[in-house]
Amino acid sequence: DCITYFASILYWQVVHHIAFIDFMCEQKVAFENFTDFTGYTPPQRAFDGDTLLKRGLIPQTLAAAVIAPEQFGSGDQQLSLTAAGESLWQQTWQTFKAG
Repeated sequence: DCITYFASILYWQVVHHIAFIDFMCEQKVAFENFTDFTGYTPPQRAFDGDTLLKRGLIPQTLAAAVIAPEQFGSGDQQLSLTAAGESLWQQTWQTFKAG
């Protein structure tokens, strides 16, 4: 009985998280989240770098950073830095913090 009970709780937690992700990916919600809160561009077919640039929402330098629909299926992932990259980043960060 305990296993069935906890399995049903887990199921509803998963359903809740999927529903939340679906909600956050709705066009209107994703756009408002980008413009009013986070500044992170969500993957959307409704707007791209050129659209955001024309509306004055991003500078020219960021237009290429907006995820385009043709990039959705590529499976690109941001992974951790290599040991050498992490070391370089840490050195640069320490230099920056030191002024």
